[in-house]
Amino acid sequence: MSRNNPLTFGGALREGRAMLKAAGKSDYALEAALLLEHAAGLTRAERILRENEPLPAQADTIYQRFLSERENGRPLQYILGRTANPIYIFLPLAAVLFLLPCYGLWRYGVRHYKSSGS
Repeated sequence: MSRNNPLTFGGALREGRAMLKAAGKSDYALEAALLLEHAAGLTRAERILRENEPLPAQADTIYQRFLSERENGRPLQYILGRTANPIYIFLPLAAVLFLLPCYGLWRYGVRHYKSSGS
């Protein structure tokens, strides 16, 4: 995208929000912010502090590519390079294994409860 004046971080974010909103993305504001941060290599705080600074041309090019990929339906986690950790598959099992002793302790407490009056 060719521009006469340099685009700021804030301007790029507004453009990205509008683009993703038009594409029907429900979390368009968050997604635009995450894509901009990833394209520019910034943290959220750094992006907020640089809101009025010009966006480097290379970061703008990468950001526009990310936006078009997201607009075309590519998953956000894939664009950001965050892959699912295989250990997450076992978290429901860990939850059940935690709940079994909890249930046993609760049953023990109910069986041995003695009222203190009233």
